[in-house]
Amino acid sequence: MKKLSKKTIFSIIAVIVVVVCAVLYFVAPSYLYNKAIDGRRSEAKLTIKSVVIPDFRIVYAEGGTGDTIIMVHGFGGNKDNWLSLAKLFTSKYRVIIPDLPGFGDSSKPQDKKYNIMSEVERLNLFARELKLTKFHIVGNSMGGNIAGNYAADYPEMVKTLALFDAGGVVSPIKSELILLLA
Repeated sequence: MKKLSKKTIFSIIAVIVVVVCAVLYFVAPSYLYNKAIDGRRSEAKLTIKSVVIPDFRIVYAEGGTGDTIIMVHGFGGNKDNWLSLAKLFTSKYRVIIPDLPGFGDSSKPQDKKYNIMSEVERLNLFARELKLTKFHIVGNSMGGNIAGNYAADYPEMVKTLALFDAGGVVSPIKSELILLLA
């Protein structure tokens, strides 16, 4: 029997790996997605937890120690939208990223309202359930609107507020992009 060269063995292994990945991609894409998300959560040093507030179970990611930062996702988003940014903060901060009620893995009762102010009130119940007293809050899109309203309604709870493309915020001065689009 002929002995296979190292190059041939390497090529066979490479083909097997590509075939297995292709099969997984087409047969079990959710498995691959979940493994990728698990890896990103691990890289950010986050674990998944949950708490119960009236009428809702809120699932959230948490990791790190120090001052607390709550990150609030936008419409149609979930806690995993913040993974790339969260990994930059968990070495110096306690990062908490909830799935807002009605989104992600949190409960979604059909008979409840999911408007901005309802989410603000639920975010307050969530913070109080976690025994938070003062924290930084970051919001994106709809989450920016929620974070901004939270800071306005509960200023005693907020150390700093950061907004990324916050929904509902209208600048008094139009940006170059908006002027070009107009």
